[in-house]
Amino acid sequence: MNKHIIVSLLIGTSMLITGCMSSSALSSLGTQSQTTQNAPSGASPNYANIGAGLGKLLGSLLEGTTLNQKDIVGTWRYSGANCVFETENLLMKAGGEIAATKVEEKINASLAKIIKESPCVELRRNHETKQLLIGGLSDTHLVYIAEKLKNTYDVSVILGTPKIVYRETIKGINEATGRYVKQSGGSGHFGVVVMRFEPSYEEENKFAEEVFGGAVPKNFFPAVEKGFVESTLQGLLAGFPVVGMKATLLDGKYHPVDSDELSFKMAAILAYKEAYLKCKPTILEPIMKIVVSVENQFIGDILSDLQLRRGRVLEMKELGDDTQDIIALVPESEILDYATKLRLITQGSGYFNREFDSFQEVPQFLQEKVLKENSLLNK
Repeated sequence: MNKHIIVSLLIGTSMLITGCMSSSALSSLGTQSQTTQNAPSGASPNYANIGAGLGKLLGSLLEGTTLNQKDIVGTWRYSGANCVFETENLLMKAGGEIAATKVEEKINASLAKIIKESPCVELRRNHETKQLLIGGLSDTHLVYIAEKLKNTYDVSVILGTPKIVYRETIKGINEATGRYVKQSGGSGHFGVVVMRFEPSYEEENKFAEEVFGGAVPKNFFPAVEKGFVESTLQGLLAGFPVVGMKATLLDGKYHPVDSDELSFKMAAILAYKEAYLKCKPTILEPIMKIVVSVENQFIGDILSDLQLRRGRVLEMKELGDDTQDIIALVPESEILDYATKLRLITQGSGYFNREFDSFQEVPQFLQEKVLKENSLLNK
């Protein structure tokens, strides 16, 4: 009986890498890049003429042959006297159908063998989403990996779309009281806090105290802060981590016998839950900074496509050789298929790389969709 895992396919997350993959790093489930060798002057964009030996290597690649650790693999683009190496990422998620630890171990072992055999495959784990990220050269290459897992290692996979890691924040201010009181004879728990929650106007969360008169002893301040920090790990709107929030301890009550750190930690958590939805929470999405390298004849089409993807162009740079770099900010959710689309627009000549830039608020008309898919309010 075949084992099953859920696989999310990310076609369009493209990163620019110079050089060849390091086999020693891949054997430990990582990758490294080395300096790209310059192509000879006047070389043709055809694979057979890119450089000494590259035509043969890339010809073998196109025929489906797995190259060894010393070979240069990838999708080569010709630009002036240089060659650039483009690879794409596959997002693979081990889903709920993996029930047994032994099955997951088999999956990891199978992927490790594939990586060792194929230097152009990258594997890493996203601890925040509990997903496994696999990088390949193209959508066809990723399908090949999935088929190899099934045919060689008896692990069936289902290709799907990846999840975007959002954040939550607040735009309003609210005060709330948190009471954690459990007294039923003997040693109990007693902790009461009054806290104000507001935007910190920074990416980081902040904690402060404005307690007067010893309403809450100073030795309990760290426990209140710990309760606040733990609370922000999961927002109450959709369950995403909370950023840009400030909590201020204003007042409270304590009992000389029953009060302890746990009591004030739990009181802070209760105050957070009481105030959160009254602080106008909203969803933030990851914004990526992308650099798109294209020929001048495709500039208009590229700019129009970026506008449809809610992109904002920051700069355009002339590179010579009738090509330009377009630097833009685009939501990550809008570029999942960008590598494929870019090839279609530029007839295979364009490429891009990306890096995380910031989190920004999701437009209201799209936020409703995100909340529908993830909201804790409906669970």
